[in-house]
Amino acid sequence: PTRRSSDLFTTPPSPFTDAPSAITATTAILNGHLTLDEAAATSFSFVYSLNPTECAGETQVLTPTEEGTGSTEVKPSAEITGLQPFATYTACLNSSNAFGAQQGPAVPFKTLPLPPSVDAQSVSALTSTSATLEAQINPNNQETSFVFEFALTEGELGTPAATTIPGEAPLSAGFGDQLAAAHTAALAPRTAYSFRVIATNASAEKTEGTPQPLMTFDKPLVTTGASTQPTRTTAT
Repeated sequence: PTRRSSDLFTTPPSPFTDAPSAITATTAILNGHLTLDEAAATSFSFVYSLNPTECAGETQVLTPTEEGTGSTEVKPSAEITGLQPFATYTACLNSSNAFGAQQGPAVPFKTLPLPPSVDAQSVSALTSTSATLEAQINPNNQETSFVFEFALTEGELGTPAATTIPGEAPLSAGFGDQLAAAHTAALAPRTAYSFRVIATNASAEKTEGTPQPLMTFDKPLVTTGASTQPTRTTAT
């Protein structure tokens, strides 16, 4: 009698996840292999997630890169982009056919580090002699310390003529902008300055912000005149 395909196979072929290659701070190539069977067409795809142990949680499924039949080993691969730097991901190769689906072993990989990103710099609480210097910094998943410096000219930044204000505490390791701020009361009235932030992560990678202008106010001029219209209990 003729044998039905369901007599031969009841599960899709087992996928194997191989180590990713060409890993950068934000991209990687996922790799795997499996042997296609003769019973049913098999499709496969990669799944990866920001998870150190399993392909679960927030995942992205790539469209199948190939579909076919026959006892042939195939080695699918796919490039992924938009990854976070210095982060651990896990990738899996999945296979499926008319009889079901299987997921290959979870293979972790870590992206390369990037220096911190300085995304904005600004000034708040500005007076004639003081200001709070602020910056939005993405630590890119590493603990990051920062200092602000200011000087009378942009050319004096990074020299002994500049004044440095350290941050009180480092930014925590994470991905996304965090507020860095430091206060100074060492400014002169009605004076133009240049300032910038300098961020350094745990890998000793440094990012210097673009110099920004800062202009203090005039001190108010106050004169005390003689009082007028005195009475027993009042005066102007």
